[in-house]
Amino acid sequence: MGHIIIVGAGEVGYNTAERLSHEQWDVTVIDQNARLLERVVNTLDVQVVEGNGSSPQVLKEAGISR
Repeated sequence: MGHIIIVGAGEVGYNTAERLSHEQWDVTVIDQNARLLERVVNTLDVQVVEGNGSSPQVLKEAGISR
């Protein structure tokens, strides 16, 4: 499967990441809230990047060029 970047680790972002991860997608979640990212890391098999999802540097770190 391909690589998907989700900006936002709130309920919608979390649920989307959960479903895509279970379907074997390579998922990276971006959020500025470390607490939300901690929940993602502790419960899902996805990568996370802490930062602003509109920042080119953060998007690069998340693998936008893949």
